[in-house]
Amino acid sequence: MRKITGIIVFVALIAIASMVSCKDIINIPETAYVDSLAPVVKLISPIADDVFIGQTSIPIHLELSDDYELASVTVRIDPSDITLAPFILTRDLTGLTTYNLESTYTLPTSKSMVYEVNITALDFVGNAPLPIQYTFTAK
Repeated sequence: MRKITGIIVFVALIAIASMVSCKDIINIPETAYVDSLAPVVKLISPIADDVFIGQTSIPIHLELSDDYELASVTVRIDPSDITLAPFILTRDLTGLTTYNLESTYTLPTSKSMVYEVNITALDFVGNAPLPIQYTFTAK
């Protein structure tokens, strides 16, 4: 049993040595950047607990940034009346480190209602900030 264990350890060392030499063959840089930070999302409009009175549309404005590369952002707005369709806006941000999202959400009704906002932002390697979820009211 001892001889077999020694052979297994020897084979494992050869495998590790060959992987190290492969690194040089495929030219992985010694100082590769590790993106461990999530994108930063700055809310401009709407913000939590905003109240919009007499408006037919709501401005959507976010500023996004990442220390390496953004991937995407999705804004979802759900009316509290579940018979009304949600608003979903998605942008592909591949290759960008900053992005200024500006759009408009047309309110589906003139009735007073609370709306729930969910924002998801991802960077190139899948990092995401904590979930961004809040409400605003339109009257």
